[in-house]
Amino acid sequence: MAAAVESCRVIAPIHLIGPGGAGKSVTGTYLSEITGLPLLDLDEYFLRRISGIGEYIQRSGYLAYAQENFRLYLQLAEEHGPRAIFVLSSGFMVYPDDCHEKYPDVRQRLEKHPGTILLIPSFSLDECVRMTVDRQSARDYLQTTIDRETQKIYRRFPRYMSLSCRKVETRGSIRDTALKVMSLIQADGL
Repeated sequence: MAAAVESCRVIAPIHLIGPGGAGKSVTGTYLSEITGLPLLDLDEYFLRRISGIGEYIQRSGYLAYAQENFRLYLQLAEEHGPRAIFVLSSGFMVYPDDCHEKYPDVRQRLEKHPGTILLIPSFSLDECVRMTVDRQSARDYLQTTIDRETQKIYRRFPRYMSLSCRKVETRGSIRDTALKVMSLIQADGL
């Protein structure tokens, strides 16, 4: 089965969403390698084109960051079209509706799109919090604290789990996670 999945052609965009530390970037990289689709990691593009995320939030506030990040997503989607793998920022699907006039519609379309997959360390809240905090605390560029990350995932977890998109736990290997994502996408003939 793995060989069949790895040799497939994907013609629709893939959007990987979920909390920081869920494995979106590494899974996206693996998917890019097996599909040949370009990887568009929104955090990486933000860092290259705009600023460090933590610095930007400290300087301009979270709402300004959400607005700028959403505009960057729209720009990348226009530049690269539908044949890409998008790794969206951890808060992307839970931004305030007023961060951009197009955000509520785009968010709703993404949530319902069969190529949108929520990656989450665990479907158990406490285990998800522990794994997310451990992974996020190791990232210097976020300029965060354990307490802040813990509060953030406790606040966001119910919102992630209420999304109507498909969900994949990422506590296994990167390869296994990527193959689960590909199987879900192939099941819809994308």
